[in-house]
Amino acid sequence: MNYKLMNGIPGPKGNLFLGNLREMMPNPVLYMGSQAQNFGDIIRFRVLHNKFLFVNHPEFVKHILHTNNKNYTKSSAIRQLKLLMGNGIFVSEGEKWIEQRRKYQSAFSKSNIEQYAKVVQECTKNVIIRFDNAIQLNQPVNISREMTNLAMEIVAKCLFSTDIKRYGDQVMDTIGVAQQYVHIRMKRHRFNIPSFIPTKNNRRFNTALRKLDAVMNDIIANRIASDSNYDDLLSKLLQEFEINNSPLTKKQIRDELVSILIAGYETSANALTWLFHLMSNNMLVQSKIREELQSAVAGDYPKFADLRKMRYTRQVIFETLRLYPPLWLIGRRTIKPDQIGGFHIPANCDIAISPYHIHRHKSFWNDPERFDPERFTADKIKKMDSCMFIPFGAGPRLCIGQDFALMEMAMIIGSLIRRYKFINKNFSAVKMGSYVTLKPSTDLIMEIEQFVA
Repeated sequence: MNYKLMNGIPGPKGNLFLGNLREMMPNPVLYMGSQAQNFGDIIRFRVLHNKFLFVNHPEFVKHILHTNNKNYTKSSAIRQLKLLMGNGIFVSEGEKWIEQRRKYQSAFSKSNIEQYAKVVQECTKNVIIRFDNAIQLNQPVNISREMTNLAMEIVAKCLFSTDIKRYGDQVMDTIGVAQQYVHIRMKRHRFNIPSFIPTKNNRRFNTALRKLDAVMNDIIANRIASDSNYDDLLSKLLQEFEINNSPLTKKQIRDELVSILIAGYETSANALTWLFHLMSNNMLVQSKIREELQSAVAGDYPKFADLRKMRYTRQVIFETLRLYPPLWLIGRRTIKPDQIGGFHIPANCDIAISPYHIHRHKSFWNDPERFDPERFTADKIKKMDSCMFIPFGAGPRLCIGQDFALMEMAMIIGSLIRRYKFINKNFSAVKMGSYVTLKPSTDLIMEIEQFVA
């Protein structure tokens, strides 16, 4: 086969010096998608003198993430996350990542997830108290804040046996500052001022990082000083720190805690926020979930054993993840030359994959902008092409916490939808923001009403 050179890959011309930087900076998600309509499923972009590819076809994605995954590393832009996560599991690679994955495996076993379901139930009860108070006071609810606090509390209790609320808003606020900083650096890519130079933004980031590190170190110190026995992820990490021939350092434990905390709460919090947004404009979907819960759930709250009967609820979750996958960008970089879509791809070439756009590809999804949970019936899922639905990634690096996140979201929805109606009178005003993960550009404020059967 005669492969075309990378220079033959189509793409927007851009400014002579800036390339596509000016158009891309405001919202890379939407910009790359708009160009896919003009140039097809593999597009060349340029930011100053650096070129990268945008790949937007399930077959190409499968090749990169699964079939030929050993020829790809994390992209150089994604590596900016190391400023926040260090060498945690989300950004590590090679043998180190395999070793880390092994450490995490038991934490996400089916038996442990069943135990975590009890934690989800208890944490959600506190949200219900706050929602009831908001209704009595006739006040709207900040869904973004509520879901973020809830998801962070659940992850910390399940994996660290820690009540993160005792640190107040310090953790969430410092992570927010750090993530925004990292996101800006990812967009600027190689044109960043080194983080150790005391610019205003660097000082703000480093202050946030010190506060976050102080919390993580406090969690570690409290556990080391405790006489209680724990069977959680933190205990497993500390056991290696104490007795392994190649022990983890406290810095490595800190990196793992930060990585799993952020990855663990962001996916669920953002997905739940978008889910309540979508349902606020669709009372029929809310009604169908309540109808399902009446037959699937015996008590006041769903239990782990009820989840297999909550099929429609799972369809709603999947459809939300299709429209608004929290991980909107997957970055890879070639190690050796490759061929994709009839084009020659050189070594050391950065490639962007966007689940957001794969999930809205008109060749694979009928009326892709429409919210339709019926897309994910069991029969339709069986007929889906590989890698056309990748909210948790694909291949060997498929998110290890996928089953945990799906359980968590189903339990929360099942507890809240049966009690409340969610209403957003400003539905059309909600816009998508471009961050490390996909979330609304501003907090989602919503009215809720008590549901009366």
